[in-house]
Order: sequence, then structure tokens, then C-alpha cells
Amino acid sequence: MKLAIAILLAFVLATPVQGYSTHVSRGHGEREVLIGVPESSPTSLLVMLHGFLSNGQAIFNKMTRVSSVEALEYLDEKRMLTAAPTGNLDQKGFTHWKATKGCCGTLLASEQNYTEDPQYVRDLATSLLSEYPSISRESVFVLGFSNGGFLAQRVACLHSDLFSAIVSMAGMQVHATADAPNVCAPTHPASALLIHGVEDKVIPYGGGSTVWAPFPSSEASVEQWAEAKGCPVPVPDAPYARINLLTKDEDLETEKLMLTECGSGDGSLRPLVCS
Repeated sequence: MKLAIAILLAFVLATPVQGYSTHVSRGHGEREVLIGVPESSPTSLLVMLHGFLSNGQAIFNKMTRVSSVEALEYLDEKRMLTAAPTGNLDQKGFTHWKATKGCCGTLLASEQNYTEDPQYVRDLATSLLSEYPSISRESVFVLGFSNGGFLAQRVACLHSDLFSAIVSMAGMQVHATADAPNVCAPTHPASALLIHGVEDKVIPYGGGSTVWAPFPSSEASVEQWAEAKGCPVPVPDAPYARINLLTKDEDLETEKLMLTECGSGDGSLRPLVCS
């Protein structure tokens, strides 16, 4: 998870870096994908998933602070290939990911296919692994923001055999129901970094509802992950350790919880909750 954290932290300037290059590809499932390629053969892959109404270029810009020197040098040094696809258009022409009943798209929840987009992310990663055989199968990651965060968590639930770690920013798990109590059942070891702002007004930390369906709180999402991977539940109450994640001053603005004693033979999930 240090890879994902460093990507979020290390960005100030916005001048080009020679070693790391980007190009737009349309050869992956007919969708536009912004591909970032290090100078040396890549050894890891990070798929970036944008939020509702956004696109692949926007999430790449957000994660690299518009291609800052530090960000691109970091990606180049780590030999990390990045892929930032753009979601499909819904009936109103809005870009989105069909992640969970809580988010997103204009179709009714009953009309959505919630395995289609997770499968697309898998197919994209598989295609890139074939195109760049130097990438380690143990270093395939997904990072998602908002609607993309919802999808990143679904990818981890459904395709943990391929993705070894995910980062979800401002995304939630889906509610378990009486007829679907095991909404997330990863089959392989996976790590998850869950980041959510307590003052988020769009996807509130305490849970809420979109026009499509309700979604749980960030804490409930962590509980679901913990239960799915055999971590101690209930999750320990605050106070948690405090760290400086977002600012350059000495303010410890982020609370951190890490669960490590997880798994029952199939590996572990280590969620990190940040406020």
C-alpha cells in the first residue's frame, strides 16, 4: 500500500518528465484509456478509476497533480504502468461506472449489471499484462475515487485472484441484504486502503443515499471488509493513531486504523481508514 500512498502525497510542480510518457489507447474494449508508461519495462500496474461524470484523463491529473515532476518521477522509478479508462455513458450521457446499487448511472438499480464493469477492469488489466509481460502478477493494483472507489471495492470482492491491493477514496461497500448476505467474498489475499473525508458532502462518511439506492457508512464498509476476510470484528473503536497524510505542516489531520490479524488460511485484508 506504500505505493498508493506515495502517489497521493508526492506532487507539487507541473513540468514534463522525459522518462514517463502517456498516450490514449482505444484498443481495450472500445473504451478510451489513458496509458502511462515508464522509461524502463514496467514491473507493476495501477488501474485508476474516475468518479461520476469524470474521465480517465481527469483521474490521472488528480492523482499526479497534473503530471507533476515528483509524481511522474516516482512512477518512472517504480516502473509502474498506469491505465486510466473512461466509463461508459448512461442514458443521459453521463460517464459512470456500474459499481453497486448505491452508485451510479441513470438506470434503475434492478436494470443494472453489476458484474460488467468489474469484469471490464479485469479484462483491461489482463490485456495490459499480456502486452507488458514484464509486469509482476503480484503487483497489479486498482485505485478509485468516488464512483470509481465503489468500483474498486467491487473489483476486490470479485477479482482478488488478479488484484493484490486496492485503494478506495470516498467510495463505499454495498449493503448486505437478507437474500445476499455475502456481498463480498474475496477468494485470494488482498490489501485494501480505504480513505474517506469526514466532511465529505457528496458521499457522506456516515452513509446516506443516492438517487439510485442507499449506501453504508465508511465504518460499516470497513466492518464488511473485516468480516469478509476474517479480521477481528467488531472493528476497534477510536481513538486511532493519527498521521499527517494530506498536508505539509505538522497537523495530524488523519486517523489511521490498520487490521492485520485477518484471514483463515486464504490470506489477509488490511484496511486503513483515514478521516
